Amino acid sequence: MKKTLLLSMIVLLAKIVNADAWIYSNNQRLPNPVMSSQRDIVATSITENAIYTLNKDDKNTNLMQCDIYGLNCQVIDTFKNYTPVSVSFNSDGDGVVGVRDNSGLAIYKQNKFVNFANDPFITGVRSVSLTKSGVYVINGYSELWKCDTNGISCKKLDFYNNNKPISVSFNDNGDGVVGVSNNGIGLAIYRQDKFTGYANDTFSKGVRSVSLTKNGIFVLNGYDESWKCTVNGENCSKLNVNDVGSEISTGFSFNSEGNGIVSRDYSPVPSPSTSAST
Repeated sequence: MKKTLLLSMIVLLAKIVNADAWIYSNNQRLPNPVMSSQRDIVATSITENAIYTLNKDDKNTNLMQCDIYGLNCQVIDTFKNYTPVSVSFNSDGDGVVGVRDNSGLAIYKQNKFVNFANDPFITGVRSVSLTKSGVYVINGYSELWKCDTNGISCKKLDFYNNNKPISVSFNDNGDGVVGVSNNGIGLAIYRQDKFTGYANDTFSKGVRSVSLTKNGIFVLNGYDESWKCTVNGENCSKLNVNDVGSEISTGFSFNSEGNGIVSRDYSPVPSPSTSAST
């Protein structure tokens, strides 16, 4: 009896330890993790009806689509010779994958790969955000760019001279937020594609990821905590400490209904930068 009970506890703990994502519903984290069969999820994007993930295996990185609960996942593309690091899709299945290599942006329509955009980013891409009006990109030079929805006709919006932008999220009106990994800075706020200033509520250990919705900004900070702020990046409140053991939460995305996903990568990743970028 004791042996059976102990075995059951070990199995349960194994499922928790190996789980790769927590699902949020109406700003509340659901009790059971999902995607335990998917290891090394490096990026996520949630829409009104689906979750997209980039997850690595031994050789490749797969782009996957799951239902809104992180279940019934299927592979829609595989990256064999590239290093995808960021993903952003809409509810129509149109999307973009940012690639660290100098290929730049992989464009998707109705969940089908179309091509790599003609405007490459020679230093690669850190983060992408797809809207109806265009694709926002943080490149390897710490610049914020905006391209059209096909990833071309790109123009530079901003340049971070002394800080390191790590994550970007915009809406269809050109309002957005850039998460900065430097300690004590936090969130750069934009209105109609123009920088308006840094939010008053800073994050002492920097920001790893941001997600802008109609109701607020969701933030993953350097302490691996999930927070929600107003659309101006203020009055922030903590939602959860992400219990992922020694691993680091990397995938982070929320929608306007308060539904979201926080995933993790088993591979070693650097903590948010403690010094300014060049």
